[in-house]
Amino acid sequence: MKHRKRAAVMALALAAASFGVTGTASADPPDDKAAIHKVRKWTKKYLWARNAKADGFKLVGECVPGMGYHFVKPSRLDRKVVPSKPEALVYAPSHRGLKLVAVEYIVIDKDNDIHTGRDRPKLFDHYWFDGPMLGHEPGMPVHYDLHVWAWLKNPYGNFATHNPRVKCPRFK
Repeated sequence: MKHRKRAAVMALALAAASFGVTGTASADPPDDKAAIHKVRKWTKKYLWARNAKADGFKLVGECVPGMGYHFVKPSRLDRKVVPSKPEALVYAPSHRGLKLVAVEYIVIDKDNDIHTGRDRPKLFDHYWFDGPMLGHEPGMPVHYDLHVWAWLKNPYGNFATHNPRVKCPRFK
């Protein structure tokens, strides 16, 4: 039950994460074409949000400017990085519905201390994760995260947190 509660808190807080992501970011990684190719291969089946929903991903929050809509699979939280199984999928509005633009990897910090980075996770043999950073909601643990813009070109780079090309709809 405690694991479920942590996963739920993490999932609900994910949308808030994008409004003030802080922490010690790793050096800007190169645009690793091989890594992007692998992420695209692993996530092709999720190009449309309906496929993610059918596989257990849950929408958390509203559209985040510069990111999009986050769909999180709670069963993937609180474990080590599995490159072929990202914790979150990020979608942007398109004329045909929500389309996949990025994936997000989320790793809980083992020592729960934002001042240490000894447990910084690796992805594709590089330390590209941002963090450790405080949780964005009460109960959310210290964590690391990494966006990979595999499905939408990002002028800031494939591993940047935000993408200026993602626009959220305006509601009246």
